[in-house]
Amino acid sequence: MQIFIEFDSIWQNSFLHGSDAKSIGEKPNGKYNKRDFKATSKSNEVDHREITKSTILGVLSRLIGDQRKLYDARTSDNYYFKDMEDSISFKKDDSKIDTWEEKVFLVNKTESIKRPSENTFLGVIKEDEKLFFSETASQLWSVLYMDIEELLDFIIANEMSSQNIGDKTKPDNLLKRIRVIDDYDILVPIEDEIEKIKEAFLKKEEKYKGLSSPKENQINAFELAKEKMIEDIVKVREREEFDKKLMSVLDILSIKYPNELYNNNAKIYPMSLYAIALYIQVERMSKNNLNIDFYTENNEKIQGFSKRAFNGKRDFLNKLAGGHKMTIGTPFPLTKASGNLVIVLAITEVEAEELKKMIDNAGVSSFYLGKKGLAYVTRIDTSEEE
Repeated sequence: MQIFIEFDSIWQNSFLHGSDAKSIGEKPNGKYNKRDFKATSKSNEVDHREITKSTILGVLSRLIGDQRKLYDARTSDNYYFKDMEDSISFKKDDSKIDTWEEKVFLVNKTESIKRPSENTFLGVIKEDEKLFFSETASQLWSVLYMDIEELLDFIIANEMSSQNIGDKTKPDNLLKRIRVIDDYDILVPIEDEIEKIKEAFLKKEEKYKGLSSPKENQINAFELAKEKMIEDIVKVREREEFDKKLMSVLDILSIKYPNELYNNNAKIYPMSLYAIALYIQVERMSKNNLNIDFYTENNEKIQGFSKRAFNGKRDFLNKLAGGHKMTIGTPFPLTKASGNLVIVLAITEVEAEELKKMIDNAGVSSFYLGKKGLAYVTRIDTSEEE
């Protein structure tokens, strides 16, 4: 038996992680078979797929009206092709198949997607948005443009910043400044840093003392390590004034915000200090009778910032750009193909007639051959294949 199929503009790419030959609940290679969408921003994430035996089995099931996923159908007791799979094959003349690529944007319209990805286009911010273009916006965001020592002085001084930063309040400029802050070195209190320097040297010293008769190069290396330890400690000690300010700020924050931890394993992230400084500035602006209602949401959080971090561009701008926007990914090369193929079933004429009758009764006029595009049966020959 032969089933002749013509297809036009079928998609030959995979857009989901996992395997289409496994149930979602299964664990191939020890992992769940999760069928979520791949990130199209990475060129290697959308892979090319040829027509396979599984494709053919899926088509045959569809033609007789079985719309279950192939892996579900094959594990059931009433899978029609259970005893026929070894008798099924297909053939296609690649020289007569037209294949091409198109640059496309893949849009995921899934209802469960509540927010677009971090770096997608979010819309246009209104020119009268008070958060960026009001008289007091310059005062609020001026905190982000302080250098780290100025920031510490600001927190300690208990005074409002009245600096005018001009057009630096524009969203693009603020995002650029936030990226700069994210690149700042992590702050470590002097005593903790000195302790780490000493610990690193003690390990080298212990290894050196374990040598029964050290060679000249090993002796020189150890002496250099000792000198470097002393130099590093001297350099760290030069930051004592800065460290005193940093410790004062941590003391202030621990009292003012006891539920927030800013000294985590002797590491202090600069962005955390800038984020909380914004909240401090809003509080001081309020005490100076400035209107700051539009700076905070209903839960008194500054748009896009928690008391410990910047929450990302999406949370910062999305609501101000009209809420949820259509998410459009990076363009990628989609492979399409048109041509013909023949499904061959090495079965008896009686079985072939029965299968043809089932196909006719199901009345499937067109179907996908893999992803999208159009495919349909042009002819069915029930005679036995020789």
